[in-house]
Parts: sequence; structure tokens; C-alpha cells
Amino acid sequence: MENGAPNSGQANAARQNIENWYRAVIESSDDAIIGKDLNGMVASWNPAAERMFSYTEQEILGQPITKLIPKHRLSEEKMILARILQGDQIQHYETTRLRKNADEFPASISVSPIRCPQGNIIGAAKIIRDISERKAADLLSKDNRFRALFETIVDGAVLINAKGLIQAFNPAAVTLFGYMPIEVMGKNIGMLMPAPHAEQHDAHINNYLRTGVKKVIGIGREAAGKRKDGSIFPVELTISEMEVDGEHIFTGIIRDITQRKQAEAAYDFEQKLASDLLQRLWKAEKTDKSGLTIWRGENLPGKRYFSGDLLLHASCYGHTYVLHADSMGHGLVAALPLLPLGDLFYALARSGHMVGAIAANLNRMLFERMPRGRFVSATILRINPNHRSIEIWNGGMPPIALFTAESANATQVGGEHPALGVVPPDDFNANTREWQWDAQYPQRLFSYSDGLTDAQNADGEIFGQRRVLELFKNQVKNRDKSADIYKAFIDFVDADKARDDVSLLIVDCELLRS
Repeated sequence: MENGAPNSGQANAARQNIENWYRAVIESSDDAIIGKDLNGMVASWNPAAERMFSYTEQEILGQPITKLIPKHRLSEEKMILARILQGDQIQHYETTRLRKNADEFPASISVSPIRCPQGNIIGAAKIIRDISERKAADLLSKDNRFRALFETIVDGAVLINAKGLIQAFNPAAVTLFGYMPIEVMGKNIGMLMPAPHAEQHDAHINNYLRTGVKKVIGIGREAAGKRKDGSIFPVELTISEMEVDGEHIFTGIIRDITQRKQAEAAYDFEQKLASDLLQRLWKAEKTDKSGLTIWRGENLPGKRYFSGDLLLHASCYGHTYVLHADSMGHGLVAALPLLPLGDLFYALARSGHMVGAIAANLNRMLFERMPRGRFVSATILRINPNHRSIEIWNGGMPPIALFTAESANATQVGGEHPALGVVPPDDFNANTREWQWDAQYPQRLFSYSDGLTDAQNADGEIFGQRRVLELFKNQVKNRDKSADIYKAFIDFVDADKARDDVSLLIVDCELLRS
């Protein structure tokens, strides 16, 4: 033997020393270290495994590893074995395992393949850590976060179980309903609702638990709440669901919408008042005028609010005068300038004034008597049937469309002036334009507000001027009824997006002569 070369005895001693070292590490580990063969039988078992699972080494060696796995987790073992046979390692996989007394506990598992000296996989080594304390800490932390959120949320929050019994009641709910938590805990949620809302709520929950159909779960809806003193108030109620330890728990978020409802009622009153005031102007027209068709958006879908449109006509010396106006704003704000505007228009038209003079007087009145910024877009017409002519002033309104039966194209007039009330009287341009029609062909004049072009459908697409002019053209060429125009527009508009006023004037020029 060469000097300094280790002999076989020394090598064996070194290997034994390493094996003893490994054994000491395994024996002293706080984690369970378990060896198993490819048949899933336990081949090694350290003291930590005995402490964790309560099986002694004599009890478990040669037993199937599945004794440590809950039945609902058995499929995991097949997947783990498949990955081990591929040479994979599994690190810190969180699952659950089973003690000897059948207690299930949370565990973190790392698995590595065991190879023989030839490199073949002959088993697997599992390191299992009991993470019960960490999970409990996590749960406590989550519970504390949830409790902090529940206690500080500004809306009333109530937790109920599947039977509708109150499990928790936050401070905002105390303020909202007037009950202390001790007064409501364990009682049916129906005590916070008047009939029939209480019965309907229980029916919704029972129907959901029976069918799984979510009619109110996850959906905000308006309902009514009942305070401790018996007073009823409007609420917005949103119900969500969670599962805690296998039990259905429902969270009700309750918002008092009394102020919102009061504001809506006030706004509705204002709208009705504005419409009622303008009805006085419309009734001054006395009768419909042959040759004039006026549509003020009747039968449009959705909740209608007055948004400033006004269509008036008057007669003097055989001439027909028309004021088509669109005031800025909504409700009373929009109606405020229209009331004196309409009265002055009637007075001037019935005195036989020219269109330019009418426009100038209306502008002066608005500029001098209304607050700045309260302007009114307007089209003013004076129709002379005997001369087959129309005098036009247009400020801020869409251009007037003029059609003849023989032409597919519209003549558009107007749009060159600003709205009434914008320009000081000394700078006001009262120049008008005149249009004459030929008795040989049917003629139509169309005046419309921007509510017609700007209306949207459910996809957010606007009706647009192209569609408007196409409707007008068909009405002239095909002798369509005016109702066909209204229907085409009404069918297009989405009820939830119909907010602006819509108004339309159709003038049958020859019919005015009759």
C-alpha cells in the first residue's frame, strides 16, 4: 500500500461516520421524515413522525402510507407518486394529513425521489411539517382584518346564517336601525324589514339554497328598512355569500337612500312643474295648424325629463310663424328663459313682425333679463303660403332640411348665427334667409333639435344626422306617415340613454295653402 492512501477499513469508517451523521439529523429533526417504497409502504419513520402522527415505528413500518392521508386527499398520493417516478421533486405542498386518532391537521409536504447506487428510483422521502399553528395565526390575522373592516365600514353590515338568523351587527347598522347588537343577535333578519320585504327576503334565500339560482345574491336592489322605533326608510341592499366551516353565511350591506329618494322626488317635482308651466304656452296655440306636424317626443321610452325643447306656432295675416327653441339645461333651469321667450314670440308674431325683428327682440330680452350663460338655440320661421316662401333665422339649432319629391338630396339652411342671448343687442345679426318652393312638386321642411341626432341605442351608437336625413327623405319620396318617422326613432333609442328632449317640426308647404 502506498504511503498516505486510505485503506478499506478507513473508507468504511468514513462512510459509517457519514451515515451516523445523517441518522442523527433525521432523528433530531422537528419535521416528520418518512421513507416509502414504490408500492406506497412505509419504509422508515423518525421520532418526529411518531410525535406528529402518534404511530410508533413498530406500528407503521410496512403499512400503507395512505393510513396518514384523509380519504378526500387520496388522489393526491397518486399524483405525487407519478411525479416522483418522473424524477420530480415537490416542495412545500400544503395539504392535510391524518393522525392516529383520526384528527385531520394542515401540513406542508416536500417529497424527493430515493435512488439506488445505480441511479434507479426505488422510493420516496417525505418531509412533513405540521403547520397548524401557522394556519391558526393566519386565520386569526384574517379574522382580525375582517373584523376591522366589518366594524369600520360606513354602510350597515349584517351577517346572517342560512336560517336568516343574525350573527353579527356592525356599528353602522346600530346607527341605522337603532338596535344594539345584543338585541338582534340570533333573531331573524325580518325584524329589520317591514312586510312584505321580510317574507320576500326569506323566500329568496330559501329558493337560492334549494335551487342554486341567484335571484338576489350579488345583486344590489332597493328595499325598505324598519328601525327600532317602527319608522320605515328606503334602503339599497346588496347580499353576498361566503362559506365558513361548511356553513352558508350571507352578508347584507345596507345603505340608507332617504336623501337620494328625496332628491329624486324634488327633481321629479321640478320636472313636472317645468312641463306644467310650458303647457300654458302650448295651450295658447289653441288648435293644430293644417300643414304643420309637431312631435315633442311623445311615446319615447324611459323616464322623460324636460330638457329645454320648445315648439310654438302662431298666425297673422295669413302667415304662419314658428318658434323652435332648445334652452340650455334641464327642468326649471331650462324652462326659466322659455316662459318669457314664448310670451314675447306670440306677441311679436301676432303683430305681424318680420322674422329678423322677432329674433332681435328675443335676443335683447334674453341678454338683458337672464343671467349670463342662459342662452337659447332657436329657429324662427315665417311661412307665406300665398308667395310660397319661407323666411328663416337659425341660431345654434341644427340646419333646417328642405326636400322635394323629385330630389334625393336635402337642401340644408341655417346654422350661421349663434344662439339667442349670446351676443349683445348692438352686435346682433338679424339677417334672415328666404326659401321658395315650386308648386309643381311636393315640398317638405324639417326642423329638429339635436336630441334627435344625439340619441343613443343600447350599444352607445348615436342616431346621427345621416339616419335623420334618410328618414326625412323617405317621408317625402314614399309618402310615409309622420308616425313612421317617430317609430323608427323610438325603436332605435335605448330607454336607459334617452335623456335629452326630442322635438321635430314637419311643414307640408302646399297643405298650408289650403
